[in-house]
Amino acid sequence: MLLAPGMGDGIQAAKAGILEVADVFVVNKADRDGADTVVRDLRYMLSLGDRRTDDGWRVPIVKTIAAKGEGADEVVSEIERHGEWLAGNGQLQSRRRTRAGGEVEAIALTALRDRLGDLGGSDALDALAARVVAGELDPYAAADELVAAVTAAAPRS
Repeated sequence: MLLAPGMGDGIQAAKAGILEVADVFVVNKADRDGADTVVRDLRYMLSLGDRRTDDGWRVPIVKTIAAKGEGADEVVSEIERHGEWLAGNGQLQSRRRTRAGGEVEAIALTALRDRLGDLGGSDALDALAARVVAGELDPYAAADELVAAVTAAAPRS
């Protein structure tokens, strides 16, 4: 995660939940006023939740000045260290499977939406929504009917 001083990035990162997903923090423009404050705030926020993975990865904070090329080697080193750590404890394959699963799911959902559209899905969806509003169906049953309609019309391979 890349942050810069004077942008309120540390607080925004906390609000956006970025603290929980970043593996390395980089504070660029470290020569500007406020860079040390961003680093301090990140350290503090990370310490509140003892931000360390279950297997012990402690999220590093690296200061850089990209315009001068300062700190880039340390960023690369931390990224490589994290890659080695991931590979060493099986997290790399696990993360790759999770990412690939998400991609497959997104592609499948897009295909289902396309198929729904090909079946006049907006009409079918409107009819089901009307039945939900009328109390004839609950949303889960309506969703089951919609999925059944789409999968029944799916070509068999």
